[in-house]
Amino acid sequence: MRRATVIGSVTLGASLLLAGAPLAASAADTTLYSPDSLAIVGMPYSVSGLDCVSEGSGPASVSVSFNGTTVSPTVEDDGSWQIDYIPTAADVDTLTVSATCDTYTSSWPYDGYDVEVLAAPETPTGSITDVAVDRCSFRATVTTGGRGNAFFAEVAPASGQAWEWAYYEPDTNGIAYDLTLPASLLNPVELSLTGAPAGGGDPTPLDSVTYEVPADVADACAAAVPVSLELLDYDGSVAGGETMLVRGEGYLSPEPVAEPVRLTLIGPSGSTVTLATLPIGAKGRAQADGAFRGTIPIPAGTAPGTYTLTSTGTVSGRSAQQQVTVVAAGGATRPGLPSAGDLPVLTPVAPRNGLSSSGSAPAAPAEQGGRLSAWLSRTFPSSGCAPATPSATGR
Repeated sequence: MRRATVIGSVTLGASLLLAGAPLAASAADTTLYSPDSLAIVGMPYSVSGLDCVSEGSGPASVSVSFNGTTVSPTVEDDGSWQIDYIPTAADVDTLTVSATCDTYTSSWPYDGYDVEVLAAPETPTGSITDVAVDRCSFRATVTTGGRGNAFFAEVAPASGQAWEWAYYEPDTNGIAYDLTLPASLLNPVELSLTGAPAGGGDPTPLDSVTYEVPADVADACAAAVPVSLELLDYDGSVAGGETMLVRGEGYLSPEPVAEPVRLTLIGPSGSTVTLATLPIGAKGRAQADGAFRGTIPIPAGTAPGTYTLTSTGTVSGRSAQQQVTVVAAGGATRPGLPSAGDLPVLTPVAPRNGLSSSGSAPAAPAEQGGRLSAWLSRTFPSSGCAPATPSATGR
């Protein structure tokens, strides 16, 4: 959606487009929307609306009033519109917002409202209190003050990824961080609180706390985390060269993204091959449940058999397993007979030991051609065509 910016009574980028299909005013959404709970002098305040659609041969239009300053934003084909207004010193205390949709043949009002306007962001304040461990949860209370600011609380373990909470209103909030790291990776835990103008600016440190979680508690909580590995599209077998969609949970929360979950395949003989390394969370961002999801390949040429697929956190060592049956590409078929849907092989290749796959001497080419002719006759009984029989050379 295109945006118009208003400074005082000046409109930038405002234009009109032809509206789409008519919409009865009674069915229209008359709400005015804004992501901002207050306005600040010199910072954009956004307002948007929906459903202002033409009911005639001309375009629909919208008039928006900010404390009596009227502007006309662009109206999109679907009747939606959006505009940014930058309050001035004259708007301090209260900004009255109203809007009207003109459908070309009639008009109807949106629901207006008042919003508080601050002269400038207040000085941010904040504190971290009540830091404690409750079972396997690390908790604290964050108290913030100073309107017009955004506040950010962070819990950073010694290893792994920090977790952050954002607040856009001064208030008192509780934070909770699940203990899934062993003490050797968790301690010390650093808590910090910062504040910055909501419209942008350098953060101001407000408070910080360093905390040591008892080692026995941290280790017990880490050991209690359940670990899983799921095969999402596995139907009982997979062929070499195919892929599998996998998902797992319970790996370090967070497992360092640079050292994610390793997927390995262990064969019947004990041989091991690494199939992939998958990050924790979407696009490498750690998730609270230590989850991963991704696609892994089964190497082409993998011999048929039962294999063990293992997912292991490269730092935590947490691991889960699933049994996987690998079959020959194209499915299991009897030697010497083509599978349904496959083209017959006209030039048999004898095994290197001079024996057929059944353990007997390989059949003579003419005998093999006879088998193939019989199969073709059974497969195409009504074709009316006599299938060609391979010559003695197999060509």
